[in-house]
Amino acid sequence: MSKRKSIKYQVRGKLTKRLAIGKKRHRYKDKRGRSPYIHSWSTYNSYVKHCIAFGLWVRSRYDIGDIDNMQIFVETYLQWRISQELSAWTIALDAAALAKLYDGHIDDFDIALPQRHRADVKRSRGEIKHFDEAKHQQVVNFCKSTGLRRHELAELKKADISEDGKTVFVRRGKGGKSRTVPTMNGHCEDVTAVAERCQSDDNKVFSKSDLPARMPIHRYRADYAKAQYQHLARPVDEIPRKDRYVCRRDKAGTVYDKQAMAAVSKMLGHNRIDVIAYSYL
Repeated sequence: MSKRKSIKYQVRGKLTKRLAIGKKRHRYKDKRGRSPYIHSWSTYNSYVKHCIAFGLWVRSRYDIGDIDNMQIFVETYLQWRISQELSAWTIALDAAALAKLYDGHIDDFDIALPQRHRADVKRSRGEIKHFDEAKHQQVVNFCKSTGLRRHELAELKKADISEDGKTVFVRRGKGGKSRTVPTMNGHCEDVTAVAERCQSDDNKVFSKSDLPARMPIHRYRADYAKAQYQHLARPVDEIPRKDRYVCRRDKAGTVYDKQAMAAVSKMLGHNRIDVIAYSYL
């Protein structure tokens, strides 16, 4: 009899088959606007983590080792997660990961998922605990000036920063895509100051100690996004109706400039302007 494969091995095997890194998501969207594939490594790693947790939970309670035989327990698991009073965002991620694992959609689950509200998002909001900004001021200034993600900062080299500090080139952003990021107006010196610490163009700009885990990098990305949006956005009364983005849910009635949103979205390495509206502005 062959050795039973681990939950981790099975999950990775199934989700790896759904990888489509670098491929355009919109080309694969179905009638419900969803792609059956995974288009970024960050999403893949997140889904693997959540699916493994599901598999271990089922195995510990029902003594089932085959991930394919666990699908009938998805709704039971999600209900249990809700009972643990986890955030709506975490449960939505659970559902998205499991839907991808079993080649379905969140809408297929016979369970009411909790509603997500922007005000409930905890990442990099509120008081910053156990992080000394003054000790890392130069790095903080760079983050606020460029809006880069953590892994983008970690991979950045001196050669990726223009001599005048006006742009930063990201070689591998979300989904493996590259992009050129404009520095926030008036902050070029904050960018060149970091580059000047490197002796060679091939040197990485930041060490691991420069980017501690508690550094609220998403908050700095939001600061960058807001500043760039305010610089580009037209007054509301001057925006043509077709270029107005009207928010819903907890930001109902707020109006943004679609053109400015699209530009800022590109700077941040996103494709959807609604992400900018609800997660950054």
